Formats: sequence, C-alpha cells, structure tokens
Amino acid sequence: MAGKGKGRKRFVIFMAVILLAAVLLIPVRRQYKDGGTVEYHAGLYQVIFWHTLALEERNTETLRYYYDGVEIRILGFTVYDGVQKMEYRIERAEGAV
Repeated sequence: MAGKGKGRKRFVIFMAVILLAAVLLIPVRRQYKDGGTVEYHAGLYQVIFWHTLALEERNTETLRYYYDGVEIRILGFTVYDGVQKMEYRIERAEGAV
C-alpha cells in the first residue's frame, strides 16, 4: 500500500513540472496595429518583430521612416537588439493625383 502513495506523489509532481514549463515556455502571440509589429511573449522570454513608423521623424507623402528588426528579451533583459531605423521612398507615377 505504501507504494501507491509514492507513485501518486511522483505523478502530481511530474504534472506540476509540465504545467509550469508550459506556462513559462509556450508563447502568446500579440499583434499590434502600428504597422505590423508582432510580439511573442512567454513567462521567461519575449521575441518582438518590429515594423512600426518612427513618429519622431518627419514622414512626408514621398518619404517614410520606420523601425524594422528583431528584439529578444530573456527575463526582461534585452539580449539581442537588431532593430534599425529604415527609410522608405514612395514613388509616385506621373499623372497620379
């Protein structure tokens, strides 16, 4: 009879570890309405694919500035920041209004 209690306790601990790992490692996807930024956020890490307009720059009809790249954070600390400010020129066709 003593063996049954020990097996049940191991099973409960095993299931608790699996549940904890799922909460800490499986990401939730968030999509922002800022131009295409997507964030994958889990308990231990965060991966952000940036694509957003740079609001501090002067965006005109023919020229747009935006941030584009990848940022990785582990436990809230940035370990990789590959975000760059990009310039996008809009070509207008002749005769277009």
